[in-house]
Amino acid sequence: MSLRWLWLLPLVVLLGGCATDKNMSDSKQLPPGTGVMVANLRVRSLGGVAYPPVTINFDKMHGVSTSKIIALPARNNLIVMQLPAGDYSWTSVHIGDLSGSTSYRMPFTVEAGKINYVGDVLLLLDSYHLKRANGSGIPEPSYNFFIKDLSASTLPGVASTYPELWRAYPVVTHLTQDFRRKESTPSIDVLHLSK
Repeated sequence: MSLRWLWLLPLVVLLGGCATDKNMSDSKQLPPGTGVMVANLRVRSLGGVAYPPVTINFDKMHGVSTSKIIALPARNNLIVMQLPAGDYSWTSVHIGDLSGSTSYRMPFTVEAGKINYVGDVLLLLDSYHLKRANGSGIPEPSYNFFIKDLSASTLPGVASTYPELWRAYPVVTHLTQDFRRKESTPSIDVLHLSK
């Protein structure tokens, strides 16, 4: 390997350490004060947008905590993650070298000692048809969230993959709340280049 590529190694190690491991091991014992979040994050694109590296962040709504970053390497990403009990919210999305934060709250709850289904989250990459506000005519990508209760199809897969966990803990549904759906027109978040 060439020495000029050696500088990339620390960067790869650093970036690899930032992402949260999204799937826990099957266990019949959770630490006190923790629950399990179950979500299926689906990524779709309109207008032939190539599938770039995508991550989504969420954070605890009350108190001090570190933002959790989840890599979404495939178009369907089942997440089964142990978390401290509390209220959380999806906060930002990173698509390739672009990033954007949600301009609206999309909270969900994780109860201790329970398997908490927070919904199937569709992250829609909406092509590159939107124009910049400054009138340059250079299109920017946008994204939008949609929350669905597809527990009838998602949870049986979790039960078969995590039989010990499934037998040990009750399942509750705490769908991610989407307050935008109460408005007449949902907002679309435009991504801006990361600095």
